[in-house]
Amino acid sequence: FKTGGSLHARYAVMVVKAAVEVLLSEPNVLQIAGPTEQSAVVVVGDLHGSLPDLDHILRHYGWPHRGQRYIFNGDFVDRGDQGCEVLLVLLALKVLFPTEVFLIRGNHEDATISAAYGFKDEAVTKFGPSVFGVFVTAFKALPLCALLGSRPNAIFIVHAGLPRQTGLQVSQIDRIDRTAYESMLNDHIITDLETDTLIEDLTWSDPMLSNGIVPNDERGAGIFFGPDATLGFLQHNQIKTLIRSHEAMRVGHERVALSDEGDCHYTYWTVFSASNYSNSGNTGAVLCYAHPSDEPEIHQYQSSAAPTAEVFRQNNINRLEHFISRRHFRLLEGFHQLDTDKTGKVTGDQWMAVMSEVLDMELNWSTIRPSLAGTDSVGPQDAIDYTCFLENYILGSKSRPHRENMKHAFSIANLYENFSLLNAVFKTWDANHDGVVDREEFVYGVTELNRELNEDSQIDAIHIFGLIDIDNSGEIDLNEWCESFRLVREQSCSQE
Repeated sequence: FKTGGSLHARYAVMVVKAAVEVLLSEPNVLQIAGPTEQSAVVVVGDLHGSLPDLDHILRHYGWPHRGQRYIFNGDFVDRGDQGCEVLLVLLALKVLFPTEVFLIRGNHEDATISAAYGFKDEAVTKFGPSVFGVFVTAFKALPLCALLGSRPNAIFIVHAGLPRQTGLQVSQIDRIDRTAYESMLNDHIITDLETDTLIEDLTWSDPMLSNGIVPNDERGAGIFFGPDATLGFLQHNQIKTLIRSHEAMRVGHERVALSDEGDCHYTYWTVFSASNYSNSGNTGAVLCYAHPSDEPEIHQYQSSAAPTAEVFRQNNINRLEHFISRRHFRLLEGFHQLDTDKTGKVTGDQWMAVMSEVLDMELNWSTIRPSLAGTDSVGPQDAIDYTCFLENYILGSKSRPHRENMKHAFSIANLYENFSLLNAVFKTWDANHDGVVDREEFVYGVTELNRELNEDSQIDAIHIFGLIDIDNSGEIDLNEWCESFRLVREQSCSQE
């Protein structure tokens, strides 16, 4: 693989099927003997298709054996262009070293997510359509988490985070039929709502600084869990440490101390192992434990060159544009409130004030503004056509004015964390592929959906169409489609 070689599809399928047989023999919660000086354990975070990072890790710590074990904590695929190679190497290692190599499922080991973020296209290109389906069987076979060592010094390892159910015992996770889940997004009930929510939380959630548990609106799945929830979970299950991945880290890792209770120090770690992720220049990291009661050795690395200053600057602009598009309608509302004469324009100072408040970013907007499309004015009192500005940050538009400025906008594939899912549904309902869903297309789509619903859950297509058609144009564009889903989720979360 390192020299550009490929594996015949027949042999790729053989590797996957052999690994699935091994994986299915393991429980949802892996019980792994604790690390010792004679048998260290390396915990590897997200790799996201980065074969050079996997190669570096194996070269640095050596081939798996009794004295060197590995736990790979999910997100092996997507984003990077060698997801197939990374996954096949890991599955082959699992077959060769079943008691030294352990694999945990991440949110990208998912039929829906991997179809949206590149792995499906990669697999189909390299091996053909049928092999992607074989890869999905491996996704479904992956365990969900691990307990490393024995209580009270045990370490709980999971891809993303903790469940929203308070008082949950780790042993309850073993009750899940993980093979039933091609996708772990809780869009519909597969077994029961509690189980569906649990598997989603384990693979999608994130920690937050404040106490409590709230829905994870940033990702559109899972929860945000606070330090109090983390400490409560660890104490309830007699566990000392939580290790999770799921979030890119500038230096590849983060340690958060929760509480000292006697000789027991409660902490959680985030470890992210894909270096230079999305060309961001970050270092990758892994944690190496030689004894469960000791702090791990942190190994940091960068297997590819960091981006140039110009590339780094453009990446930051792209991320900002990402946020502008997500807040498109809220920015428009903010500009409308200041534009009392309905001129369609605001001053530079007013533009900066709205940007700071709505995006919640205290930036030097006067310096950044020239890099953003539709903001050609320079002086603080010069008028900015905010309609022109926001036209450059509308999803999926094919016929909008100022189309020449769209080259300044970023790839819409990175907008919402769940954008690809919404986009896929939108494209399905857009029968004539003109970039909008008209009333007739919408009614047809709802009619098909109603066939799957019981009588008490039938949807009024005309009424819902009017709610989603925010600008009353008689058509729903992709931006309105995504914004409506966001508003509905925001309202449901506030009611909870």
